[in-house]
Amino acid sequence: MMTLPSSSQLISVVRAEISSTLGGLSDDPAIVNCLAMIDTLLASIAVRCEHEISWMAAEIEDIHEVAQRLLGAGHDDGRVATGLAILNRHHPTTLDAEAVRARYHAASAVFADCVELAPASDAPLQQKITEAIDHRLDHEREIRGDLSLVGRG
Repeated sequence: MMTLPSSSQLISVVRAEISSTLGGLSDDPAIVNCLAMIDTLLASIAVRCEHEISWMAAEIEDIHEVAQRLLGAGHDDGRVATGLAILNRHHPTTLDAEAVRARYHAASAVFADCVELAPASDAPLQQKITEAIDHRLDHEREIRGDLSLVGRG
């Protein structure tokens, strides 16, 4: 009996079942590679299930800070203010995945404008942008893990 049936735990059960039921069933490299690829993808999905909402929320905060700094420094042509207004219309306390993804999408659009508008001469703002990009890349690396599609190009 599972006492905490999280998505990642359910995926772990599926991975274990596939491994115990199908593992060693065939020596055919195509089948072995396919099962290894499925296991790798399921492991990646389990990590994403565990952290996706909090990662997106953290990145949204990073982007919001960058946008506020850009506005405060007077480097906006109207796009960032408009984008922030759109971002702020998405309710930040709603944590269902669809709502957070919509907010994340809006934040990503604002971030693209910030990157484009931020002057290279503003070192503190450039540092915040770099930190926000690094934060996003760290999350992507955690999602991918050591993902390599076995037997694929």
